[in-house]
Amino acid sequence: MPLKRTPPLTPTNLTPVTNTAFLTSSDPNLSTCVEKERNIKRKREELVERSDLEDFKTLMTNMFQELLDSIKEIKEQNIKLQESVDFTAVKYEETKEKMLKLEKARDEDRKHIVNLEERLEQLERQGRASSLEIRNLPRTNDETKQGLSKVVIELAKTINVPLCESDVKDIFRVNAKTSKPILVDLHSVLLKEKFLNGLKKFNKNNEDKLNTGHLNMNGPKIPIFISENLTTKMRRLFFLARELGAQDNYKYCWTSYGRVYLRKDEGAALIRIESESDICKLRNNL
Repeated sequence: MPLKRTPPLTPTNLTPVTNTAFLTSSDPNLSTCVEKERNIKRKREELVERSDLEDFKTLMTNMFQELLDSIKEIKEQNIKLQESVDFTAVKYEETKEKMLKLEKARDEDRKHIVNLEERLEQLERQGRASSLEIRNLPRTNDETKQGLSKVVIELAKTINVPLCESDVKDIFRVNAKTSKPILVDLHSVLLKEKFLNGLKKFNKNNEDKLNTGHLNMNGPKIPIFISENLTTKMRRLFFLARELGAQDNYKYCWTSYGRVYLRKDEGAALIRIESESDICKLRNNL
């Protein structure tokens, strides 16, 4: 039996479909897809935002924890620093107290030393109370104590002061670097004062003051100076006093009983020099 052929479809047989049918929003499948896509995108964004927020929270938590750790460390350091400051303060107070005690002990020692120096000066002055110092007397080749004693007796005769060999307790020449004076230790302070007073009168009443010519020594006349045998301290004070007297025109500067005195003019007040500070006070008043 022969097959029945179906005629092919022609375009005229097809129902025309417009392209706009696929683009309409009224299609439920397309709207759903778009909505799903939007939801997915929104969720993705939310996830991203949530992830960023979690990271931010984690970061802030870590930073806050680090800050807390730093604060804790600073507090611990402050505690240690305060302990160190307290320890230093205690040590400072202890050191300050020790220093005060040392300064007090030093002041007491200084006063004690000054007291000892004054006592030593007094003893030395007493030991030299009856001594004379003769300067510029030439040395002889065969100089002996007996020969020096005879020279002193001859000097005493020249200034009209009675003196015998027994009045001389000791006599010797000092072997100093600059000058070599002769020290005479007499038997009494009164005898020493008589000798100095006689010398003062002799030099005052005679233009030809005491010199080697009065001892009939050969050569040019050399002035002979006789004074008290001063201690080292008084010797320096006497030098400074004479220097000050020359600068400020003090008329008198002398020693008596181992002490130094100044007087501005005849009848002016007597100034006793006890220390170099007295010289400084007078010099500041210039």
